[in-house]
Amino acid sequence: MDPIALFDKSFLQGISVDEAVWFDRFFLAVVCPVFYVEMLADLAKEPSKRGPAEVIVKGIANKFPEMGGSPCSSHIDMAIANLLGHSVPMDGRIPRAGGRPVKKGTVFEQTGGRSIPALASEPV
Repeated sequence: MDPIALFDKSFLQGISVDEAVWFDRFFLAVVCPVFYVEMLADLAKEPSKRGPAEVIVKGIANKFPEMGGSPCSSHIDMAIANLLGHSVPMDGRIPRAGGRPVKKGTVFEQTGGRSIPALASEPV
């Protein structure tokens, strides 16, 4: 299993496309929820000296990990799930929302939505 790496938008801005390929190959990328908010905010910005907002976001999207990784559940969702009595393991797994329990673990749909009661974690 590859080492887990939590990254944000500034990390992707600071590396080249070649380095992004190596990052994707050797790390299990965890996308923090704030990343998506920052990308949407960038799209709403006025053009700058670096170019139009679409060009800046496209440059970051080209470096986004494609092979592995997982979006991390929001800390608010995890806190609410814990208060509602659901287990939120803190043992190195990536907390993900929307899983469905099966006999030996949890299954996540490819395009699953958010669901607080079904909060589960992906084993490392």
